[in-house]
Amino acid sequence: MTNDIVQQFRITIVPLLVTIGTETFPETELSNEQYFEKLNHSNSLSTTSQPSVGAFLNACESLFSQGGEEIISLHLSSAISGTIRSA
Repeated sequence: MTNDIVQQFRITIVPLLVTIGTETFPETELSNEQYFEKLNHSNSLSTTSQPSVGAFLNACESLFSQGGEEIISLHLSSAISGTIRSA
């Protein structure tokens, strides 16, 4: 999703965590170019982990404190990620 779309529709992203070698990043902090550059210099594949329950709680509380009344929450399939359980 492009930054333009995120801003235009006021989308809040609760990012997965991406680990490459010994470094871990929220997925939103790495461009595709940075990701592949880091991956090219790593001896291992990258892995991801689901956001914490607290990350979802913080996002929801922030949205409601800004006047939000309803939240639509889209997630990866439960067949490939535990993200839905955290949400």
